[in-house]
Amino acid sequence: MSFYSRTLLFLYTLFLLLAANVNSVSAHGGGHGGSIWQQWSWLDVPLLLLLGGVYFLGIRSLWKRAGTGAGISRRRAAAFGAAILLLFIALVSPLGALSDQLFSAHMVQHLLLMLAAAPLFVIGRFELAFAWALPSRWTTRIWNKWKGKHAWEYLMRPMTACLLHAAAIWIWHMPRLYEASLRNEWMHFIEHTSFFLTALLFWQVFARLTENIHNGRSATFGVAIMAVFGIAMVSGLLGVLMAFSPYVWYPIHIHDTAIFGLTALEDQQLAGTIMWVPAGVVYLGAAVGVMGRWLFGMEAVEAQRLKG
Repeated sequence: MSFYSRTLLFLYTLFLLLAANVNSVSAHGGGHGGSIWQQWSWLDVPLLLLLGGVYFLGIRSLWKRAGTGAGISRRRAAAFGAAILLLFIALVSPLGALSDQLFSAHMVQHLLLMLAAAPLFVIGRFELAFAWALPSRWTTRIWNKWKGKHAWEYLMRPMTACLLHAAAIWIWHMPRLYEASLRNEWMHFIEHTSFFLTALLFWQVFARLTENIHNGRSATFGVAIMAVFGIAMVSGLLGVLMAFSPYVWYPIHIHDTAIFGLTALEDQQLAGTIMWVPAGVVYLGAAVGVMGRWLFGMEAVEAQRLKG
């Protein structure tokens, strides 16, 4: 077994051991005793260490073969580090315990996963680092023998990525499923995983569609803008419905919100506004950024043509 295989096996074993032993310190299972700022969910730390370890092994192998900064620049590696930090804030910090009591805090947690950590993972090129972290024979087997390439290409279709992400957003905000996720730790994990993975897929597709746009060569950026506006509308509509609904969607929060001087309906309205406005600004910023890069790229190409 190679060094990389042994290291990955060690990290995975560490993850399983720690996850099996951490229970009462988890913020989601920690109840409401004590200060909210003392409730940290260490259950997710092994997973973050595993992700960081895989990324480190990947870029170490890549840079050793092709030179430091090749394939994944230092800036991209820093973006991945920022993504891990944001995941730590969303999942490990007291924000997790607070999200058990306030739906608005839960919404902030979701947006950190989908609109901050996920795109930074894409910028950090985690998929490339992951491929380099695996032994080459594993990568070949997954990509060719197990038809991983076909599955990946199907998932990378804009319509597929958008539908999966939109479905995750709407399905997990259905009252029964949302409340069930708060009562069951494994359902909560599945909820967060589906948010993050579908967002990761969406931003990966967005990045592919806007490739080479800086030099005016991207012919698919229009599809990227349509995709980002589509997700913005799906997310924004749900936020508007929450913000203007006269009824409480999630009675599970009724007894907790009073501690913070809010009614459950006010908390829901705040959550809806967060999902509607700040999230909308992020999607709009992504679309405007793409347009700006395309215009500057076209200007640079035109200037170069005139000089030539």
